[in-house]
Amino acid sequence: MDMADLIGSCNIARSDCGDSMNAKVAEALNQVALPVVPYDTCKRMDYWWFQVKTSMICCGYTLPDELQSVCQGDSGGPLVCQDHAGAPWEVHGITSFGPIGCIMNKKPSVFTRSSAYIPWIQNVIRRDLYNQHTSGCGGPKDLIGTDGTVSSMGFPGNYDNKARCEWTIQVPEGQLVHLHFSNFSLEETQLCLNDKVSIRDGVGSLGTHCSHVPPTDLVSDGNKLHISFSSNDKVVDTGFTATWRGVSPTAAPCGGSFNTAQGEITSPNWPNDYQAQSVCTWRITIPAAKSIRIGFTHFELQAANILGNCVDYVEVFNGETMASLGRFCGFAPPSTLTIPGGSVVIRFLSNGADHQKGFRGYWTNDAGVIPTLPPTPPNPWDNITITWPVECGKPAVKPKSAAMRVVNGVEATPHSWPWQVSMQASPMSLIPYMHGCGGSLIHEDWILTAAHCFMFPLTNPSYWRMCLGKHHMNSSMDVPSAEECFKVDGIIRHEGFVYEQDRTDISNDIALVHLATAVNMTKEISPVCLPKPGAVMPAGTPCYVTGWGDEKGNMFPKVSDKLNQAALPIVDFQTCSKPAYWWDSLRPSMICAGYESPDELKSACQGDSGGPFACSDSGTTPWEVHGIVSFGPQGCIKDKKPSVFTRVSAFSDWIDTNIKKFIHESGKTY
Repeated sequence: MDMADLIGSCNIARSDCGDSMNAKVAEALNQVALPVVPYDTCKRMDYWWFQVKTSMICCGYTLPDELQSVCQGDSGGPLVCQDHAGAPWEVHGITSFGPIGCIMNKKPSVFTRSSAYIPWIQNVIRRDLYNQHTSGCGGPKDLIGTDGTVSSMGFPGNYDNKARCEWTIQVPEGQLVHLHFSNFSLEETQLCLNDKVSIRDGVGSLGTHCSHVPPTDLVSDGNKLHISFSSNDKVVDTGFTATWRGVSPTAAPCGGSFNTAQGEITSPNWPNDYQAQSVCTWRITIPAAKSIRIGFTHFELQAANILGNCVDYVEVFNGETMASLGRFCGFAPPSTLTIPGGSVVIRFLSNGADHQKGFRGYWTNDAGVIPTLPPTPPNPWDNITITWPVECGKPAVKPKSAAMRVVNGVEATPHSWPWQVSMQASPMSLIPYMHGCGGSLIHEDWILTAAHCFMFPLTNPSYWRMCLGKHHMNSSMDVPSAEECFKVDGIIRHEGFVYEQDRTDISNDIALVHLATAVNMTKEISPVCLPKPGAVMPAGTPCYVTGWGDEKGNMFPKVSDKLNQAALPIVDFQTCSKPAYWWDSLRPSMICAGYESPDELKSACQGDSGGPFACSDSGTTPWEVHGIVSFGPQGCIKDKKPSVFTRVSAFSDWIDTNIKKFIHESGKTY
């Protein structure tokens, strides 16, 4: 029906009140019957003139005492008409505009004529139906079956700018969705801010990816998986193609469904570093349980990013409501969680970089029953007994107790740190031995030091000698000289020291050196004690770092002429792991020590690597080597960058095991 056919009266529903100059919403729905004004009349100069188009309808009365209209509150409302009594109502108009104040002579209400926009309406609906059922990259959006493929538009050609594609994959009940990317090349950006592929299942995110490396295979929790792909308006690439298939729940690489009263959860590859792009989901259901407790005994995940968001994380959900109870990352184990009801879901997700040791946790429905780690397999050297020194940590010459600086070259009292070792290397016979690192005498046969002292090419024990009883680096200046130097026949670096392969990770920076001949203890040479396993000195404890490090903190270090010392207070882990300090370079197996104010700055320098960080209770108890000098800022001293030491008490078992293993394999008895 066109406008010429609408000569008669139509009805409009209205909700305004009678005061047309101050319209307000009526309490009840109103209606008014308005006659159609012919188009030729309505376009006259004394009516609406050029403002009326053929795609509009005019309706209203023309005599002042008959004036009725629609008001502002009715904008967008329907103008409905019938062909004849009993015929269906049709919406012929949409309230569009009228005179200011709603009613004016020769200014009938104007409506958008619906019939003029039928093709547009149909096109919008068709496009919406298309968007509901197609992926946006070609092909259907909903993929139901046992297997299939998805790809970006035009693959292997470049994908489009401003792409928006989505797929929902559904496999039969009882199966999980396995997704494998055959090809993957997207614009790579920090935090995937531009082009990206995001994957989700019923629990939550399974990762967001943007690189030239295909994501690792993953398996959903449940039988549905959602994939979305988007691109910005700049750089494009070839995109991706992936295959999917339904698999048995036993095919999940980690995690799983459990209904036992207690159990253990560990990150993939535990106790070694977890892999990149790992996704694990544990679904724990104990029908009779009133609550389930989740706890962690070990926890080392990548720290939160600079925005404070976890990148690698463990997230715990109430399995009945799927409400998140927390997302956890970093190096501090989360507090024990108690979840009401009998269902818990735990998800672990890692990104593509900076992998850590991971976590070991447990669940239990009885707070008095906590699953324990299974015993480690026995070793043939377990029963060997190490004969530790009867006396240790008691220098014959008392050290200075005043706080003094290593940097700026304040001298220690000669022979007051009798366990101090000068580790000297000569990689070629014609090159004289040169001081490279410090170390600590812990046993007549063993030196404790840093693993990074033995990086290539200084890995051969024959390159090294260990010198004790020194004060001046040039021992001829010690009168009389008490120096004794020992050949080396064994170097044991921690197997988890990976700094040579990954310069962002200097954890496990610890090593043992075995002397070819045993040390005879004297007034100038005696061992330091080892701390108790797991001991952590409280923040503010003043401990001493000693060594022949660079006195002035030069960019290119110079060995000091004489042994120096400095008292450095311990900085707590929570402070030292902040982004302004050492952030994610720090591990719980490390100690920070130093001052925070620029005018107080003291530190240990490069030449002191491997040297001791020794503590004693006001000098009245035996000295213990709590730290091994590991790393610090370039140039040695920088605000909010205290020196970092390997925490010896975190490696007590490692020291014990490796000394016993060396004794067993060498066939020596002690």
